[in-house]
Amino acid sequence: MDQLLFFVYFFYGLAFVGMGIAMLLESGRSPGLAEARQLRPLAVFGLIHGSHEWLESYLIQAKALGLQMPDWLPWLQLGVLILSFSPLMNYAILTLLQVSPHIPYKRLQRFSIFGAYAIVLLISAFVAYRNSPVPWQPLIDGMTRYLLAAPAAMLAALALRAQGRFVRQEGRQALAGSLLIASYAFGIYSITQLFVSPLAMFPASVFNKDTFLASTGIPIQAIRGVMAALITVGLVRGAQVVERERRIQFQAMQQARLEVVEQQDTLRRDLLRHIV
Repeated sequence: MDQLLFFVYFFYGLAFVGMGIAMLLESGRSPGLAEARQLRPLAVFGLIHGSHEWLESYLIQAKALGLQMPDWLPWLQLGVLILSFSPLMNYAILTLLQVSPHIPYKRLQRFSIFGAYAIVLLISAFVAYRNSPVPWQPLIDGMTRYLLAAPAAMLAALALRAQGRFVRQEGRQALAGSLLIASYAFGIYSITQLFVSPLAMFPASVFNKDTFLASTGIPIQAIRGVMAALITVGLVRGAQVVERERRIQFQAMQQARLEVVEQQDTLRRDLLRHIV
């Protein structure tokens, strides 16, 4: 199982790093500053989160080989996890504000729902560990996925879905299809973040990585890796569609410029003929 997880994490990290590089290149080619500002946080998420998964694969391999790891390395991994989902949340909010201007009016209601969700989780953790030692690393990892990873991924799914509908109204069907693929993949990816390491608190005591593996025979990390690949495919295809549209627009501009030059030459010849 450890060897399988090593390859799963390596593939998982490779997908997100590839997505991050593609989005970083696309942000450099983007003609609008607003588009570049949106894509850069998504690129940062892909690069950092992919690095986190590669670090996870390294730790699994080191454990299998019996190597002694420094105590601070799991904490570094946890810090990278927290750092990776922050730009994803930034990307989702920026995109939603662009394609859905009415979002700020609903912000208070959504924050209140998220606040109630966070309070319930904190109370559950307090009740579970008030009379027992606290496993800080698994607990922080679980709370990070509950309070940051799952909401950020779901907001990214909603943002891509809204953006897909927006470009479909403009008649850009190919780009809309690519964005919707990434949207659905991010939605499923958000759900997979709810399956954390087993903890005494609810819902991790019932729904966790071990129960998912026992009920399906598939590690939840494999589902995350497949969703990461679909996210990358959708976004890279979208970038290719945008590049193709940009090339067609450039060719149309070049053709229009040539037609203008030809018209000017014709007028110049007519004028010269009249003068003669």
